[in-house]
Amino acid sequence: MLNDCFILATGLGLDLINGIYMIVDFGAGKTSITTLQGLNIIQNDMPPVNGRGLDEVIKFYLRRQHHLDISLKEAEKLKQNQIDLSENAVDRRICISGFIKNTDIPKDVTLLSSELKRSIINEIDILSNRIIRHIENLEPFIQDKLKTGNIFLTGGSFKLKGLIDIIAAKIPVSHKSYQV
Repeated sequence: MLNDCFILATGLGLDLINGIYMIVDFGAGKTSITTLQGLNIIQNDMPPVNGRGLDEVIKFYLRRQHHLDISLKEAEKLKQNQIDLSENAVDRRICISGFIKNTDIPKDVTLLSSELKRSIINEIDILSNRIIRHIENLEPFIQDKLKTGNIFLTGGSFKLKGLIDIIAAKIPVSHKSYQV
């Protein structure tokens, strides 16, 4: 059985036999940070942050701060459509519909999009710090090879607006990322 990182590397058109690559797969249900040298996995980390976890953080935040219950599907829509992690993101008012906590009584809450952004920023910091720590735990030769553009970000959760920019500001990310 092939590891997902090999499938992703093949999809990116990477030379698996002769190259050294790091693939960060930030999916809905799992995240993996894998460094490949040839056909060998030399390091693999599974940070606790994933797309579904971000949805749960948003849902929990709204429940705790605004006494508003929403579904995970609604939290995912908010994440995809209302959160922009970009440095120059425009803050806008958004209305969220749900139910008063522990009831079936409808409730609407209006808040700024920056509030939702703040609700997940700790998780984003955990992810970016784990990627950096993964690199730091590799041999210097491999670190140098990765820093020449051999770090690839892929997976549906990287569609979160501005997330790629946050990570690319800290490490040299390949322009071929996010194509698979």
